[in-house]
Amino acid sequence: MKAKLILLFLFAGTIAWSQVTIKGQVKDASNETLPGVSISVTGTSIGTITDIDGSYEISVPADAKELQFSFIGYEPILN
Repeated sequence: MKAKLILLFLFAGTIAWSQVTIKGQVKDASNETLPGVSISVTGTSIGTITDIDGSYEISVPADAKELQFSFIGYEPILN
């Protein structure tokens, strides 16, 4: 069975040029931060990865519906 990710989001209210900045931190089920998690906007080429502390910031189109998180050894999830 693959482990699942726990995701923490902070939706920043910054809207510029029809984009929204999303900040968050990715942790596993034991509350450990995960560096190197890939995060992408579903259906686009927009993406980023988490830093050493599992934190990320990504600017997405205001009409974006889903983010996809993936990490080797974990099940990908949509949020």
